[in-house]
Amino acid sequence: PRSTVPPEHVAAMKSFIENGGNALLSTWSVPNERQTGWVDLGVADLLALAGVAAEEDLIFEMDPARRPPRGSGEAFFAKPGPHPVTEQLLREEESGVSAVVLAVRSLRDLNTDVKPEPLLVTSPKAFGAMNFWGRTELAGQLKPGPDDHIGPLVIATASQRPEKNGKKGARIVVLQGTSSLLGVNWTANDLRGNALLVEGAFSWLASHERFLDIPDKPLKATGVRLTEDAMVSIRNYVLFVIPSAVALLG
Repeated sequence: PRSTVPPEHVAAMKSFIENGGNALLSTWSVPNERQTGWVDLGVADLLALAGVAAEEDLIFEMDPARRPPRGSGEAFFAKPGPHPVTEQLLREEESGVSAVVLAVRSLRDLNTDVKPEPLLVTSPKAFGAMNFWGRTELAGQLKPGPDDHIGPLVIATASQRPEKNGKKGARIVVLQGTSSLLGVNWTANDLRGNALLVEGAFSWLASHERFLDIPDKPLKATGVRLTEDAMVSIRNYVLFVIPSAVALLG
């Protein structure tokens, strides 16, 4: 959303999730018209169903290995955490595939009975700048202050709600930022990590049981060794025994 979500829409989505409906929730930092703060999107109750709350900060990644050469750290490569959602992303991370995020806020665990698991985190050198619009420093000169949140910070989570009336609780994936849902993720190789994250999220949300993955057995070379006597026996069997048996039956 780019503006406050109507309360009746939030109530409908909240009812859907509370009754077992799985959901992918994506929010981001939207500046107000005067650029003096962030717009209240009105989705706090939805995020609370996943056991998290979005902080009023803006994350800057200070680790050079986790950010592009250009920019101030507001765009960076997030570190995936172990989870079925990120299995494919982790598998391809060694080949240089990463999830790229832009202008994101951190997520706080509400310590409820819903236990969110981190899907994407920042490096320990990152920080979440509070009161970003009230600062006088240029973005490239920002340094963490006493009120800022220090990394590693969580920016995406997966949650499983407890059972209700004998039914499985809803599964919820929360993503911060809009970069994960851009269509270009499925056409640009540099953004393949975002596509893998979203596809993994939908796969996990749509499935209730994990399918058994049976690995292929390694091929083994086999051969048949025949002696001279064996060759004679096979010849006699093919030329005399089988034709005689067919003739008798005929």
